[in-house]
Amino acid sequence: MKKRRSELEIFSLSFLDCICCGFGAIILLFVLSKFGQPIKIEELRQDLTALIARAADFYGPGTPTSFVNIMVFEKLRKGKKAQWLLNDGVKHSFTYTPDAGRATALLGNTETAFNQVWHLPTDRNVLTGKQFIEAAAAAFGAEPRYTVLNRGMLRMVAVFNGAVRESLEMLYQNDSEYLFDSGKFEKAFNVKPTPYERGIKETVESMK
Repeated sequence: MKKRRSELEIFSLSFLDCICCGFGAIILLFVLSKFGQPIKIEELRQDLTALIARAADFYGPGTPTSFVNIMVFEKLRKGKKAQWLLNDGVKHSFTYTPDAGRATALLGNTETAFNQVWHLPTDRNVLTGKQFIEAAAAAFGAEPRYTVLNRGMLRMVAVFNGAVRESLEMLYQNDSEYLFDSGKFEKAFNVKPTPYERGIKETVESMK
């Protein structure tokens, strides 16, 4: 006998919780259990329809809490030195927020996308920290002046800053290459991510 799939209309999901921190981002789609308690997809034990959409660190207009906004864009906008974490010579993926928004809407309106894990569109032509800062500085018409913060500096800041203290264990994402592959999404939906050069320019324009 064919198992009957529980009916769940697209966008009848209870809420979209977007967790965006300085060291990674993941978008979790939750459904409601029969007792009204939100449960993660991995914890589901019944045949419900849901999906998970993941992203790299966010950048773009309207991302005030992303580390690249705080340490690069805002610093340069104020005429200060930008900052980077640990290693400016390795590549680090960032997901452009307008791309993420369009992609999650597309996923939510595509029934065949459910019951899968997706990586949201992210430019594969990844920049190093140095290149990212140089591109941002050029968009501001500023000199690419910046400081690389080492672990010792961050531990000192962590004494007074709880957010930094809680993030210390995630620093491995910044001392070596952090590469994000969204090939599955790009192929399935015939979508190309916004190139970093354009995304950085649009982010800067939104801050002027």
